[in-house]
Amino acid sequence: MLKKIIRMIICFILLFIGVVSISQAKDFLDLSKLVLSFAFGMWVSKWI
Repeated sequence: MLKKIIRMIICFILLFIGVVSISQAKDFLDLSKLVLSFAFGMWVSKWI
């Protein structure tokens, strides 16, 4: 139960950072870096 709550919090934080980064992303490179970091964060949160 605790792991699920921690995972939800991590996903929410990653989502929030992602939304902020998307609103600030000027070009495609920023967007691709954002997608990579978000995918990595989701992968890491699966193993926690």
